[in-house]
Amino acid sequence: MKYARATASAVLFIMLGARAVHAQSSDDARTASWRISIAPTVGALLFDSHLADYRWDTSLSVQPGLRIGVHHARYSAALRTSWAATEQSTGLLDEATVPRVHMTQLDLALEGRVTTLGSVELWGSAHGGRMFLGYEPDHMTVDAGGSPVTVSFDPIDEWCYGAGISFRRDLARHLALGLQLDGTGFQLDTAHRNGSEIVESREGFVNWSLSVALLGFMGLNGER
Repeated sequence: MKYARATASAVLFIMLGARAVHAQSSDDARTASWRISIAPTVGALLFDSHLADYRWDTSLSVQPGLRIGVHHARYSAALRTSWAATEQSTGLLDEATVPRVHMTQLDLALEGRVTTLGSVELWGSAHGGRMFLGYEPDHMTVDAGGSPVTVSFDPIDEWCYGAGISFRRDLARHLALGLQLDGTGFQLDTAHRNGSEIVESREGFVNWSLSVALLGFMGLNGER
C-alpha cells in the first residue's frame, strides 16, 4: 500500500509538472509570435516654454492620436500620428485675429520591454519622424503706414526626434492599456529683434507629451 501511494503521488506530480510546462510553453509561444496592434490615443502636449519668446501660447494642449504597431517577443515598432493646436500672436497693436497653429506629428517608434513589475510592463522607446505646422488663417493684412500689406504664414515641416517610456498592463488577452511619456525635439528658423536689428537663427525646442492608449492586438500567425 505504501508503494502504491508513493507511485500515485509520483504520477500526479509528473502530470502537474507536464501541465505547467505545457502552459508555460503556450505563453512563451504567444509572446514570441508576431502580432499587430491598433490603438487610439489621447493626451496632453506641453510646448517648450522658450516658444513663448516668439509669442506662442505654451499652455497645455489636448493631443489626440493613432498608432499602428508590429510586435514580436519583447520588441515592437509603431507608426504614430498625433495632432495638437495652439496660438501665436503677431504682436501687432491692432491685431484682431490671433493666428492658430496646427501641429501634426508623424513618426516611427522603436520600442523594447525593459522589465515587468507584477502585471505592469515597463517599455523604453526612441522615435523619429516629421512635424508639420500650419497656420489658420494662413495670411493677414496689416496697415503699414497707411498702405495695406499682406503677410503670409507659410506651412512648416521639420524633422523631429526623441525618446520615451511607457507603462502597459493587459486588460484581456487581446487588449492592453498604455501610459506613454515622450520628449520630442525639433528645430525652427526664428527671428527676433535685438535693438534696431532683426536677428535670424535656427533654434532647438523640446515638447513633452503624456498620453493614454488602448491597444487592441491581433495575431499574424493564425492564433486567437
